[in-house]
Amino acid sequence: MSAPEPTNSESPAQGIGRALVVGASGYVGRAVVAELRCKDMATIAHVRPDSLRLEHWRAQFTALGAELATTAWDLEAFSKLIRERAVTHVFLCLGTTLRRRLRSSKSAVPDSYESVDFGLSALLIDACVKSALGPQLVLLSAAGARPNSRSSYLSARGRLEAHLQASGLEFTIARPAFITGPGRDEFRPFERLAAAVIDWSLLWGAVLGMQILRERYRSIGAEELAKALVSHAQDPDSRGKLLPGEKLRDFP
Repeated sequence: MSAPEPTNSESPAQGIGRALVVGASGYVGRAVVAELRCKDMATIAHVRPDSLRLEHWRAQFTALGAELATTAWDLEAFSKLIRERAVTHVFLCLGTTLRRRLRSSKSAVPDSYESVDFGLSALLIDACVKSALGPQLVLLSAAGARPNSRSSYLSARGRLEAHLQASGLEFTIARPAFITGPGRDEFRPFERLAAAVIDWSLLWGAVLGMQILRERYRSIGAEELAKALVSHAQDPDSRGKLLPGEKLRDFP
């Protein structure tokens, strides 16, 4: 049965009516689900239909009061989900990791930056357009993203940003630098070491008067970032904006 159309109190202009979090099982995605539910907002958490931990995520998100969606990676299927569930906001937190890229995977979609960070994410953007609802899309991107980057990751992110900007959807793009902290499924020692070194260097930069530079590029944790993403999603002044690291901090 299709969900009822949102009432005026659920319209995007007055807040988040129903949020769809894509990449909900990821480090930031699950923090976004938790933050939305903490604010008592209707939330749909999407998990890959071929996830090996599907029942784990079902139990975790159900306990938070969120719906679980396992919609197949198909344009029509996602368009139908967005339309029938009257989604007003989509939080696109999808991405793969170096570890997943290097290991053998049973996923129907190859774990690569091109296939996941760009391909599946672009499919979601197209599904939002096709739904005719025009939900607001909050994209988790990365500092330094640009289409012509030599980094395959930053290039995929840059091309995705361009795809979103050309879509006609209302959007907000967040560009944090290192995202790290407790609670990751993967330990990532080299990433944590790099973040620590950069944070230490930026601290000395702040002492020398480069405070904005420090706030832009120092690392950020998932919970802090989730609070920022949800807050900016509700702020009309954040629509159409690319938000650097300093705009993603100090949210209650």
